[in-house]
Amino acid sequence: MFKLTCKIRIGQHFFTDVNEVKVKRSIYSFVDTATIRIPTSAVLYKTGELTTASILEPGDNTRSGKSAFSEEVMERAARRVAEKTGSFFKVGDAVEIWLGYDDENELEFEGFVSRIDFTTPCVIECEGYSWQLRNKVITQEFPALKKLQEYREKDPTYENPPKTTVKDVLNFIRQGTDIVLSDKIPNIPLVKMSFNGETGLEALEKLKREAFVTIYFNGPELYAGLKDLQPGKQAVRNENRKWTGKRFEPLKYKEIKDPVRYGIGLNLVSSEQLRYRKAIDAPLKVRVIHFTNRNVAEEVTVGERGDIRTFYVPDVDPDKELKGPKGSKELKGLKEVALKRLKELSYDGYDGKVTAFLQPFSAPGFAVSLRDRNYNDRDGVYVLDSTEVTFGTGGARRVCGIGDKISKKDEQTTGTTGTGAKKA
Repeated sequence: MFKLTCKIRIGQHFFTDVNEVKVKRSIYSFVDTATIRIPTSAVLYKTGELTTASILEPGDNTRSGKSAFSEEVMERAARRVAEKTGSFFKVGDAVEIWLGYDDENELEFEGFVSRIDFTTPCVIECEGYSWQLRNKVITQEFPALKKLQEYREKDPTYENPPKTTVKDVLNFIRQGTDIVLSDKIPNIPLVKMSFNGETGLEALEKLKREAFVTIYFNGPELYAGLKDLQPGKQAVRNENRKWTGKRFEPLKYKEIKDPVRYGIGLNLVSSEQLRYRKAIDAPLKVRVIHFTNRNVAEEVTVGERGDIRTFYVPDVDPDKELKGPKGSKELKGLKEVALKRLKELSYDGYDGKVTAFLQPFSAPGFAVSLRDRNYNDRDGVYVLDSTEVTFGTGGARRVCGIGDKISKKDEQTTGTTGTGAKKA
């Protein structure tokens, strides 16, 4: 029988006993969160040394004739331990949450303490690396004003003004933090982007909204780009990392390219929130947007009805495209891109959520293979777009949000996928 185990690091301290842990992550949000409830009986260690204060104070066993184990004394002692336990930590301390079975723990969360509630049990709220951007003020124009002025002097007609990129903007926003940029960020050009006193989080939200990109964290690594499948990232266990004065040495992550395999009725706790839908029953409309050199938005929408999915298209090749509504090169490219997206998104497959155990490990951005031994024709590979992990005295579960289908191998479609795109 498997035994639930954990190791939670906060600052230089760690402990291996909790009341409850909750972790939420998603590719649709750049704010990862975690909540840790520490029991009054938790034993804290610091580089191998016991640091938890005694639960009883001198005199507790004789005060007013009360027994050391009376309800009043134990309640007072528990409250005192919660306060003392919380005093070992402070807002801004680095946090790592490792969960698993039989000490084969995997990193579920990496971030910082954002708040401490001195309740019983002590509650510690945590936030991912987005926390380092909360109080950072961003005031900058992209491209830089000086660069634009130099260009105007050389070319008063302003035919091909200088541009910036999503990566340039992110590189400026992350300055002064421990955040690193993913090497998978595509080259997405932007005509301009300006910030006037926004916080780092507000700047990310503005970039996400105006550039139509997906932004999320893998630990300290920040990704931004189209919502295409990226290799999943999993932390490498290393118990020999040294304390640097503020935190332990940075973790290393490895790429997980193979899909995590979930079998309905096999290694899933529940699939009640999972739905199988056919393309003909779930029509879509796809809108693609492209900004010209003069920052003018041009867009094309394909599909007859249904929910609208919007995509930003930074680069369009006009040489191989269909004729667009206005005959412009950009619109020719946009329509073909829109038709391709519509075809990719119109499929017979699953959506919803499944509830799994802690193992096999999975995280947002992973590829997930879903199989049903009763319906082999429904097998497919999907993007895992969110996870909600709970761990505690009541057990451990991982609720996985199933995103777009990325593999149609051996799929028996209804035949509506292609016709839906052609009609648009």
